[in-house]
Amino acid sequence: AVLLEGGIVRAATDERDARKMRYSLSAGILSQRTETGWELDFGCTVLRWKAGAESRPFPRPAVRQRRR
Repeated sequence: AVLLEGGIVRAATDERDARKMRYSLSAGILSQRTETGWELDFGCTVLRWKAGAESRPFPRPAVRQRRR
């Protein structure tokens, strides 16, 4: 709700399923993919983050191996 009110994202009803909402960045927010990740330019600040498995918000759980 805060992002919608701030004009950062916009919402639209999904064309295939009217029960769902689709969210996207507003046209005024510049986004681009760089060789190291993504960059969002809000005019007053730039947000950058790395792309790839190491930049996931939640790490993968450790895989347990069964002992024989």
